[in-house]
Amino acid sequence: MKDIHEQIEEISNLLKNDPSREKLKELNNLLENDEEVIRLSEELKRLEREYSSLLNHEEETSPISKMKQKELFEAKKKLDEHPLVKKYYECLQEVNEPLRYLEYALLNKITKPFSSSSCSSK
Repeated sequence: MKDIHEQIEEISNLLKNDPSREKLKELNNLLENDEEVIRLSEELKRLEREYSSLLNHEEETSPISKMKQKELFEAKKKLDEHPLVKKYYECLQEVNEPLRYLEYALLNKITKPFSSSSCSSK
């Protein structure tokens, strides 16, 4: 019978060799070299710095802060709606799905016995 470390290694190799991981790497390289994505990302970072700096002097609910929040929201939306970024996020979700399922399944199996039995000492 395999020990738990061997089983973990097998699962790890299955996850590492998933073709969607390679696709994610390719998309990441495309993102890093796409001029429009870079520009949108830099714009978002600039607005985040401005907003952070603004909060040193203004309340979050002030009119100027609200205006900057809206600018930030619009910049983030533009970046997120870029076709290449959308593809990346879809692929990232595909890569992460088995990990979320594994986490859920393991936690469910580990914690289920404890929730249904009583551990009170008499």
